[in-house]
Amino acid sequence: MTSSAVDDARQIFLAATPVIRISSLGDRRWKRDISKGLHAGGPFLRARYKILDETAWEALRPYLYLVAGDH
Repeated sequence: MTSSAVDDARQIFLAATPVIRISSLGDRRWKRDISKGLHAGGPFLRARYKILDETAWEALRPYLYLVAGDH
């Protein structure tokens, strides 16, 4: 990745509104029952989290996942 692309990604991240804060991940994986028409079936990891913005969390609109980790 070029330094320009990294800078652009950083600016997008800094301008984003935090919606959920994940504090830890578990090691047990689970899958959704996709026979009910849900598209993303997993596998997923369980997580300990806090919803920071209920309105944004419940909104049915396009979204972009941005993830940052502690170094």
